[in-house]
Amino acid sequence: MYGITAGYIGTNGIYYNVKRFHRENTPPGALEIQTTLRDMADAGIELCIIEVSSQALWQNRIHGIEFDTCVFTNLYKDHIGGAEHPDFEHYKNSKKKLFTDYKAKHIIVNADSDASGFMCEGACTGDIITVSAEGNVGASLYATDAKMTKKNNIPGVEYICHIGNDKRFNEKIKSMKTFIPFPGLYSVENSLEVTATCLLLGIDFEYICNSSANIKIPGRYEYITLNSLPGSLFIIDYAHNGISLSSTIDALRMYKPSRIICLFGSVGGRTFHRRAELGTAAMEGADISIITSDNPNFEDPMSVIGDIEKEFINSGKEYYTVADRELAIIKAYEMARPGDYILLAGKG
Repeated sequence: MYGITAGYIGTNGIYYNVKRFHRENTPPGALEIQTTLRDMADAGIELCIIEVSSQALWQNRIHGIEFDTCVFTNLYKDHIGGAEHPDFEHYKNSKKKLFTDYKAKHIIVNADSDASGFMCEGACTGDIITVSAEGNVGASLYATDAKMTKKNNIPGVEYICHIGNDKRFNEKIKSMKTFIPFPGLYSVENSLEVTATCLLLGIDFEYICNSSANIKIPGRYEYITLNSLPGSLFIIDYAHNGISLSSTIDALRMYKPSRIICLFGSVGGRTFHRRAELGTAAMEGADISIITSDNPNFEDPMSVIGDIEKEFINSGKEYYTVADRELAIIKAYEMARPGDYILLAGKG
C-alpha cells in the first residue's frame, strides 16, 4: 500500500528484495555492512532497518553510518565476560553510543525503562519520542487495557494504542484497538516503538494498528500447530538469557497451557555466567526441561549442559539432557500432549 521498499540487517541475517543471507554477527563487520548498504541502494531499497548490537558499537562496525531514527527498548545485564564486554558499565556505555554518536534525527525510547534517562543524556538530537506500555499518558504513544488473549489459538496481546499530546503525530484518529501475536507486556513495548517508527515514516495510524495482527518474524514467537496435538503449540523463540527465558515462560503461562516443556541450551566458549541463570529460569518456570546444545563452538556440549544442569540437581523438577539438538526436539515432540506448549528457545 505504501510502496516503501525495505531491507533488514540483524540477528536473522540480511534480507532485501528476494535475497536472504545468514550472518554470524549482528550486524556484520564494517566492510560488509557498507557493501550491503551500497548493494541495497543500487537495488532500489529506500529504507534499511539495522539491529545494532552493543558489541558492534564497541567494535565500530557501524562507523560512518548516519541514522534517521534510533530506538531503545531496554537494558539488562547481558553479554558480559569472555570475548564480550568486560563489565556492565562497558556494556551500557557501548549501547549509549548509538544515541550520542550517530547523528540520528529521531530517538524513540521506552519511557517505562529506568535506563532511558541514561541513554538520552547527551543525545545527538532533541527530537525524543517516548512510548509507554504501562499507560503513562505523558508519553508520545501509550497503551491501555492490555489483555492477554488468543486468536486462532495464537497467544497475543490486545490493547488500545493511544497517541498522546505529541504534535509530531497529527493523526485524526488518536486511539485504536490492536492485537499483536506476541505475548507479554514487553511485546506491547516493542509494538509501540514499531508504531512510532512507522508514524515517522508517514504511515497511517489506523493502517499500522490493523496490520499488527499479521506480523510474523522467523524465530521470534514463531508458532507451529499440529493436528495430532489439538490445543498445543510449538513455539520457536530467541530467548537466550535468564531474563528473556523467564519472561517468555511467564508470558506463555498466562494462556493456561496444560504444561510448558522448555528445550534450551547455551553458547559454548563464552557467556559462562548465562548458564546458571538460564537453568534457574527454566527450572523455576517450566514443567519439564530438556537441556541441549546451542552453538557449543569449540566447547564440549556436555560441559555446557553440565553447567546448566547444576541448577536442577536436588530441585525435584523433571528434566532431561540430550546433547544432540535434533534428537532433543524429537524427544520434546514425543513427550508432548494436547494442550501443551513446547518452547524451543535460543537457537530455535
